[in-house]
Amino acid sequence: MPYQVIIIDTACFLQGVSFSRKDIAVATPEEVVNEVRSHISRLRLEEMRSSGLQIRGATKEAIKAAKQVAQETGDLPNLSVPDIAVIALAMEQKRVGIEPIVYTGDYAVQNVLKSQGIQFKSVHNDGIKTVIHWIYKCDACKATFRERPEGDVCLECGTDGMIRKIKST
Repeated sequence: MPYQVIIIDTACFLQGVSFSRKDIAVATPEEVVNEVRSHISRLRLEEMRSSGLQIRGATKEAIKAAKQVAQETGDLPNLSVPDIAVIALAMEQKRVGIEPIVYTGDYAVQNVLKSQGIQFKSVHNDGIKTVIHWIYKCDACKATFRERPEGDVCLECGTDGMIRKIKST
């Protein structure tokens, strides 16, 4: 199925990625617009807006769903509010039968999208190849946790500062 909407994140404005196709909608969430701050990036944003860039908001339900999926993959701590908004917008579009493709350079965003079967194009790197599920492991006692313990203090042995993020097998 051809893509029906292109969703872009902040990297597109920073890298100067442009979209010349008029047959596919290009959209970004308001949270991304608010993140674009440099003069040149703002000029790129305004140019894209004048060419039809749509500013779309995701529903609260979609934001909640995006956070849940990011929690499941272990990527939530690495995602900003604009990142979550991009994921939520893509998930929402897919849910209503619109095939999105997301342009992003963020590995955590790519990981969450891939886990949901949402296509992406990497803006400035090769992009991820497989979904990674992250867990946290104490180097002292080897206990593992789905969420990073507060203050990096192991919940099993109490060791401080020995928690690290690893790929789940």
